[in-house]
Amino acid sequence: MEIAELGEQLKQKRVESGRTIASVAAEAGLSVPYIANLENGRGNPTLAAVNRLAEALGLRLSIIDTPESRLLEVMTQLKGSPLNERDRQRLQDVTTLIAGAISPDTSR
Repeated sequence: MEIAELGEQLKQKRVESGRTIASVAAEAGLSVPYIANLENGRGNPTLAAVNRLAEALGLRLSIIDTPESRLLEVMTQLKGSPLNERDRQRLQDVTTLIAGAISPDTSR
């Protein structure tokens, strides 16, 4: 997960719970500017800090190693490769299909 996405999710959970940055910061033992930066997609948080933020928001931090996450990692590495745009898009389409095939929809 990229820092910008993490920040968005943390902010969304904080706002949904009606909390201020200051109240979450106090409970997590972190500074207001630190959390504000994270929510705005800046910074390089430690796992411990993210875990304390999650706990302050009533969440549980989970790190899941799935085939999809490994495929996404490979795709991210390939973004800077010398593949042309058409081949890169084909590779991304195939990766998406494979990820869907190995991770059945559990919402049914």
